Amino acid sequence: MSVLWDVIAEDDAPPYVPDIIGEYYVGLYHGETYIGMFRVHQLTSVLWQVHAFMLPDQRKHSDAAGEQFKKWALENLPDAKKFIVNVPECFPNVIDFVKRIGFEEQGYNSDSYMKNGLTGTYQLGMKTEDMK
Repeated sequence: MSVLWDVIAEDDAPPYVPDIIGEYYVGLYHGETYIGMFRVHQLTSVLWQVHAFMLPDQRKHSDAAGEQFKKWALENLPDAKKFIVNVPECFPNVIDFVKRIGFEEQGYNSDSYMKNGLTGTYQLGMKTEDMK
């Protein structure tokens, strides 16, 4: 995780401490090779937030991993009605990725993330009915 943390963490953020009780960590593999993970946590009774982490040298598998995640979510979170992601605008590759797998832009939150200066975040979402 540290290989990703340095890239995605806000400026001067302390090391991430996983919440192994209230979150799901879905490991992603291509064959036996670890390529990344999705972290998922519940915000309301029907709304879940997703964070995608792909190792830089494995991003060629991102779209397939995203499709597999959608299948996992439908099978393992049957009460979910919607998934959202909040992506800092300084990561256009991630915004493009989540759009490619079906997330739609829902809004923009200015001055909400500190990475090489203050920047905003885009929220994108997908209803579970659109994941099928």
